[in-house]
Amino acid sequence: MKYEILTKDSQEVVKEVEVILEPSDLKKFEKDIVKAIRKEASIPGFRKGKAPENIIKDRFAKEIEEECLNKALVEAINKIVEENNFKLVTDPVVPEITKLENGYKVKLIFETYPEIKLEEKDYKGLKLKKIKVNVTPDDINRELEALRERFVEFKEVDREAQDGDLVEIEYEAIVENEEPQKGTLSAVLGSQQLWPEVEEKIKGLKKGEEVEFEFHAPEDEKYHKAAGKKVKMKIKVLNVKEKVLPEINDEFAKKLGFENLEKLKSHIENTLKKVRQEQSEDLLEDLLVSLLIKKSKIKVPPSLVNVELQAFLKNEIAALEQMGVPKEQIQAQIQSLTQKLYPLAYKTAATKLILDYIAEKEKLEVPNEIIENEIKKIADAVLNGNIQLAKQVIEERNLMPLIYQDALRQYTLDKLKEWSEIEEVDEEEFHKYVNSLIEEGQKENKEEA
Repeated sequence: MKYEILTKDSQEVVKEVEVILEPSDLKKFEKDIVKAIRKEASIPGFRKGKAPENIIKDRFAKEIEEECLNKALVEAINKIVEENNFKLVTDPVVPEITKLENGYKVKLIFETYPEIKLEEKDYKGLKLKKIKVNVTPDDINRELEALRERFVEFKEVDREAQDGDLVEIEYEAIVENEEPQKGTLSAVLGSQQLWPEVEEKIKGLKKGEEVEFEFHAPEDEKYHKAAGKKVKMKIKVLNVKEKVLPEINDEFAKKLGFENLEKLKSHIENTLKKVRQEQSEDLLEDLLVSLLIKKSKIKVPPSLVNVELQAFLKNEIAALEQMGVPKEQIQAQIQSLTQKLYPLAYKTAATKLILDYIAEKEKLEVPNEIIENEIKKIADAVLNGNIQLAKQVIEERNLMPLIYQDALRQYTLDKLKEWSEIEEVDEEEFHKYVNSLIEEGQKENKEEA
């Protein structure tokens, strides 16, 4: 058996290998294969297992040849993997087998784990920036205003309709080449619930007043069947109601379950701090792994990217179905969704490989209390807090290796943050910092090209 690795780039994770199998490579398996077939074969005129070998070879020549080839291929694959220290992601693929005058020429595709090159200096002592969490009185006031909107009421008024008012209208719409439409509806002016041409005509009208007009609808999907067509409208205002917001005081806070307004403000401040802290940490972690991916110049095996891609696609499709999007529309979006999600899938797979590499290099082990906390999270999420039942389910389904692996990756990420020098800056400075890193990376890519 002879072979040649056609993929010359040692860093390439998909390697193409050409193998030449000579007759002797197959012949050495023939005796055992013939023996196995003879034992089970039923040949007329002979008792089972007693037919002569020459008859077996003649009658089952094709099957014997195929089985000899399969065994020779397995032997060749094992030899190639061992001699080249390939760490396989998936089983090798055999895209092409060519029969030669003497033997076979076989093309093999190996998908291997990448060789990650990161020294300790590449991931320890990194100088990074993160967004400093800050909650201002203005932030709290904005949240209070949003809460007021949840308790808005509309009071009937005898005046002209204006932005913010809730109007009830009776309408008749005649769209070019379409059936006339009639009906009633309610909408808040200024909220883009109505076509802008319609909204402008309603403003300034009082209850009981009517207006007739026509316009040419723009080529825009929000106009649906009317897009690009002439539209005639007749509208009568049935009611005008103005927005009435509750006062922000202790009574308002009590409606929301708080002792007084100060307690409500304190709750809003703490909630905002928690959310922004999580966002700040997420951005820091994303920045950290992005730098490590760049330093390692890692190439990710396609099948690992595809695992992440399929998971993201499944979630996107489920979200679209929950929104009521028809299945045919979802299917039409699969290609664009795949293109959109691919970079995220690649980055996710690369991140896992790098974190696994650093965890092994640093001999990191997850503390027991972290694993117990992960089990508690599962119990709280799906089993009403029953930790013993959660442990039983995890054991029955052999989920502990997956739970441990995920926990180890997060633990490694936390360690990487501990090993870094992190400066807290305001949001504007952080984004300038990130943009400078992006520009630097683009410049380096051009130079390499």
